[in-house]
Amino acid sequence: MPVRTELLRDLQGLSENTKRSNAPYGHLFCNETLVDLAVPQIEAQRKKMPKGVGLVIGSGGIMSLLPSLDLDGVIMVDINPAVLAFGEHVGQAIRTSDTPSQAEQVIFEADDPEKSFASQMYVTDRGLYMQHLYKYPFTDEYRNFGTYHWRNTARFEAVKTAVEETPIVFVQAYVTSPAFLLNLTRALYRFGQPLSYVNFSNLSTWRNGDMDFIDNLPIERRTTIQFATFEDTTVEQKCPRVHVTDSVSEYKQRVRRTD
Repeated sequence: MPVRTELLRDLQGLSENTKRSNAPYGHLFCNETLVDLAVPQIEAQRKKMPKGVGLVIGSGGIMSLLPSLDLDGVIMVDINPAVLAFGEHVGQAIRTSDTPSQAEQVIFEADDPEKSFASQMYVTDRGLYMQHLYKYPFTDEYRNFGTYHWRNTARFEAVKTAVEETPIVFVQAYVTSPAFLLNLTRALYRFGQPLSYVNFSNLSTWRNGDMDFIDNLPIERRTTIQFATFEDTTVEQKCPRVHVTDSVSEYKQRVRRTD
């Protein structure tokens, strides 16, 4: 059944005062590689899982993935408000557009790109890389998602429908914060919603493989866990590769071994 309004209010209340309101930058786009190879595995797992709620750290390319996840709702969490604002911006553009090109024009405000939200994120100490993304919007993300990206005309309608039907809550918080973990668990249990999908991205890299905090997440046996590591990536790629499992213990072993 759809996520209740009360639960959405509870989840929106998870935002914390992280004292990072001016975080310098974050990945506005999903930079994980070979997502298109992982999607069939995700879809196969999701058919055996309850709908429930999904938790995504950072962008995760969540708009493109929504049709494959079949969730009642999604929580996008990040410490950088710009990442959350851009994610919400992309969702709104897809929701109000009829074609991928129209959505992209809305996102980058093609008539006046210098005033766009996106352009303001490229004045960073990652200059050239970010300028590349701005000059060729979504190029890397599109390549990594292949036919599953919302820019693909055949995928766009399914993505738009999923965005319209799936509530997404944008939460500024440290996902490792004890208060965040406790309040998230309480909210989900209160309304009987399982945490049935989690995308940890490459968080384990920043935590040196220590992901023991997830023992405090309400992850069940039937939870799809998506993550990324630098395992099986080349020096030229410099981006993490996506993996999928339904086992917390396997996930911990993989990230401790590869990151």
